[in-house]
Amino acid sequence: MGTIILILVIVFIIWPIVRAALMFHKIRSQAKRVFRQAAQSQREAGEEQRRANRKGGWSRSRNRKPKVIQRNEGEYVEWEEITVTDEQPSGNSSGRSSKRVKVESQISDAEWEDIKTSDSDR
Repeated sequence: MGTIILILVIVFIIWPIVRAALMFHKIRSQAKRVFRQAAQSQREAGEEQRRANRKGGWSRSRNRKPKVIQRNEGEYVEWEEITVTDEQPSGNSSGRSSKRVKVESQISDAEWEDIKTSDSDR
């Protein structure tokens, strides 16, 4: 008699409680997975937006050491500082304003030289 009561308790009380707990656990796991996927896709969309806004489309900047050029590398370029003192009055003929315009001469860095090749080199 005690065995039949024990079987009935297990079948009608304990088994439904275990099934409900398993179902609750399954639903909770699915909800966590959905929320995790939504957060991941939101992070990826934000990262794509940041990448699109970056110049050149780089995903992240690189941490590099500054480039150090040794004294024995490269060529020395001789230069001199130029001070401009020419000041000419502006073309205002009414004489109301005493505004002056500073005129600077054209500065060129290098001379252009065309390299000509002979027809036999082609």
